[in-house]
Amino acid sequence: MSGIVGRNAGRDSGVVGTVDSSVGADAITGDELADNACDSEHYTAGSVDLEHMNSESVDEDNLHISNAGSNGQFLSKQSGNAGGLTWAAPSGGGLVYLAKATASGSSTVDFLDNFSSTYDNYVIFMDGVIMNTENVGILHMRTVTGGSSVQTGANYSYCFSARTSTAADNHHESDGAVYAKLQPVGTGTGTGENYAGKIEIYGVNEASNYTLGNVQYSIFGNAERVESGHGAFCWEVVTAVTGVQFVPNTGTISEGNFTLFGVAKA
Repeated sequence: MSGIVGRNAGRDSGVVGTVDSSVGADAITGDELADNACDSEHYTAGSVDLEHMNSESVDEDNLHISNAGSNGQFLSKQSGNAGGLTWAAPSGGGLVYLAKATASGSSTVDFLDNFSSTYDNYVIFMDGVIMNTENVGILHMRTVTGGSSVQTGANYSYCFSARTSTAADNHHESDGAVYAKLQPVGTGTGTGENYAGKIEIYGVNEASNYTLGNVQYSIFGNAERVESGHGAFCWEVVTAVTGVQFVPNTGTISEGNFTLFGVAKA
């Protein structure tokens, strides 16, 4: 009969013997196979294809990588290493994404414990920042040490130079302040009015130097004028910095995006 297993003399009942041509095509189904009975010895070379793989079935643990990586690294082709793949840190001063915080009626925006010895310098991009107080809301920044201790002492210095669309110049400076000021004039709350900028922070792991930084910003607001400027700030304490905190001079930060990057060591 077609589909019947052939010569099986001398074997126990239920044990398949020598299979001859009387076994029909597709006669052996999953019902005749024991669970977990097929291993890699019985796979045809190249038989495992994308069609027979579950989505997201190949993760980091199933890749042959020569080393254990860390956050912020990328896979680099290294033909001399095991598997030909190696986790490596970006080189040449590239930016490595670390974290993002979004304000929404926030009294503070925090990156308290995001700095480490992996990077000496950091960049924070800010966009769409709006205060809840018309033309008087100003963004400030403070350093953080030990992962949670916000530094509020009078150890900050800052200065600004700015130009506005009304041809007025703004120059602001202060020594012995309790924060680093990030803009000289207030941000409006009207339609389209907001603050955007970039902060660069240097030497957060220095054991003998103060932490320095730069800020570049653009504002549309404060009597519907555009202002662009740049400034510098310093935290005059010799201690490693683990993060920063943003805080308005009054009210809250209604909205805004703050994105933190580490600068890869060359």
